[in-house]
Amino acid sequence: MRALIIDDSLLLRKMVQKAVNTAIPAINQFEYAGDGQEAVQVLRSALRSKQTYDLIVTDTNMPKMSGLEFMERIQKEKLCPGTHIIMITTENSPEHVARAKAAGSKGNISKPFTAEQVRAVLGPLFPGK
Repeated sequence: MRALIIDDSLLLRKMVQKAVNTAIPAINQFEYAGDGQEAVQVLRSALRSKQTYDLIVTDTNMPKMSGLEFMERIQKEKLCPGTHIIMITTENSPEHVARAKAAGSKGNISKPFTAEQVRAVLGPLFPGK
């Protein structure tokens, strides 16, 4: 299973990878993007080569294109229908959560996070994995 992790911090991308792989060991192929614009390009390329992702984990606050803008763009362009998208964020206002859900987020994980929190969000999305 494949995942795309989007964050402008290399350290956080590695932490997310480790937490995701611990929570759902079947997700063992990872690709990365440093911001939403780069991630859109990754998804367009994957679509052209008929590759899919099972999971996208995106930060909210990034340069060039935020996680919310990214999610709204990919929903508009239908770049990855059926892919589970999770937001990792420090912003948990009801407005932010509602906008993320409307843009396709299946859950939010608050920073700082633990592997148990990641498992709690991902487990229901990938039962038996």
